[in-house]
Amino acid sequence: MFNIFSKFSTFFLISIFAIFQILVHFRYFFKLEFSKKNPWYLISIIFSLLIIFIILFGSIWIMLNLNHHLMDN
Repeated sequence: MFNIFSKFSTFFLISIFAIFQILVHFRYFFKLEFSKKNPWYLISIIFSLLIIFIILFGSIWIMLNLNHHLMDN
């Protein structure tokens, strides 16, 4: 449609807004507080991010591997 921003700046803006939305969800929806009183919040967030990372990049790796082996003529 209209190319107001370059591809890099569009990607950068969407990434910044996505990170901001994740932080807002952590604070208000999950009721997580980043304080030193209870360190288990940070440990649970790190564990959740690790599981999400494994699932996301594992799925991408499997799909690329399938694409490579099935589409190779």
